[in-house]
Amino acid sequence: MTPHPVFGVHVPAACPGVSEDLLDPRCSWADPHDYDVRASTLALENGADGITVHPRPDERHIRTQDVFDLAELLRQWPDAEYNIEGNPLQNLLPLVRELCARGQAPQQCTFVPDSEGQFTSDHGWDLDADGARLRPLITELKTLGVRVSLFMDPLPEAMRKARELGA
Repeated sequence: MTPHPVFGVHVPAACPGVSEDLLDPRCSWADPHDYDVRASTLALENGADGITVHPRPDERHIRTQDVFDLAELLRQWPDAEYNIEGNPLQNLLPLVRELCARGQAPQQCTFVPDSEGQFTSDHGWDLDADGARLRPLITELKTLGVRVSLFMDPLPEAMRKARELGA
């Protein structure tokens, strides 16, 4: 079972005799982008506090254009938060900089230490190894008015280090 990325309901990843395309509602739409926008709209219309996206470099979940289209959609819900998560050492920061330049800054960016081909996010940042590289990126986004969160393992010492970095 995998959780639906917008609604959180668990959907079977496989079912004997059923095409995987039928199990993923996004695949049943002629344009998956249209599905993403409509699903996000439904979530917001029904009380979601915001939308979180994770635009990976391979665009397997969400495309670059979706990030901008969802930012535009969120203008209709000024109290809803937009959180963009991803690896700031890959494709995340150019997207956020462009959104800020357009006057559509997300409220939050969550820095995730996943590699390009990684299936899912399965570990937090090692701030002893990565803190010096993250500090100026955190400062940059905070200067742009974007709150920064770090994807972390649940270790008390790591939380202190994250706070010291400004996240």
